[in-house]
Amino acid sequence: MGQACSSGTDGGIDFVGPVELCYFGLDEKTMLKARFLAIWACAECGGLDYTIKPIMPGDWFGGKVDKLGLSPFGYLCVVKLPDGTRITETTACLLTVGKVTGLLGQGTKDQGTSYMLACKAAEMFTDFTSKGPTMFTVQDFKGDKPKAFEDWKTNNLAPAIDQLEKLCSADGKFTSALTAGEIAVWACLHQMKGAECSVNTTPGKLATFYNRMEALPGIKKILAGQSKGYKTSDYAVPVPK
Repeated sequence: MGQACSSGTDGGIDFVGPVELCYFGLDEKTMLKARFLAIWACAECGGLDYTIKPIMPGDWFGGKVDKLGLSPFGYLCVVKLPDGTRITETTACLLTVGKVTGLLGQGTKDQGTSYMLACKAAEMFTDFTSKGPTMFTVQDFKGDKPKAFEDWKTNNLAPAIDQLEKLCSADGKFTSALTAGEIAVWACLHQMKGAECSVNTTPGKLATFYNRMEALPGIKKILAGQSKGYKTSDYAVPVPK
């Protein structure tokens, strides 16, 4: 989009200059997917003029970062606008990027659907990473935890996947054009797939959606490690064998 960032569906120019996206990185050139992936993909797919600022977990949790100086509520992700305004909360960050890239949806139906999908994806990801292992918790994933994870997949995840399947169109779309909410659902499903988290369901339309999303140039660029020179690292990991 160059230097001028459009306000998307609201029309007009919102601000001038690049947006800074701040999240956890494993090193200066490797970003954790986690809650950042959807926001990053929205920025890339929407052609946003942006930069990335990786925050090392050791610095963040070791007291080397002024958390409230960086984030209004003291946690990541943060979207920093050119005027210095800082936005946090995952879904707020996603929708902020969606606004300036025009990916909130065309019209009330698409916008409402996109918001709904963004909220549902955030809920699913929270449940998924609290019940299943992550790169930081996998060493302690034993005892009752594997069974509790399987129970969650059966009782909670499978119905959610079926609900998304019903909402999806035959051509793999939830909205008439690409939206931030669709990107959020893809990012959640992508990380579940990477962590070998499967459920006993046959999501035909959802599979079409997933394949459509992974074919988008912006998403392909991120997954190939070609976006802004950053690679990605999985946060969610498979259950230990």
